[in-house]
Amino acid sequence: MSWPRSLLGNPDTVYRQIMDFYDQVGGFGHLDLVGRTGFMTHVEAEKGIKLFSKEVMPRLREIAPVTVG
Repeated sequence: MSWPRSLLGNPDTVYRQIMDFYDQVGGFGHLDLVGRTGFMTHVEAEKGIKLFSKEVMPRLREIAPVTVG
């Protein structure tokens, strides 16, 4: 699996993709996401960002960030 890549699918699938990435790279301290790209409309982007914040982010808050030193 190569990164960076798109996170696609339902909230469970997106969460699993992020956690697979987390495991492959040994964790991370920050995760940056782009909520709109390509030919998405504002409405489509807003829907995806809201779904991510409601269904995926709460689960990601449970993982410990990796710190250096």
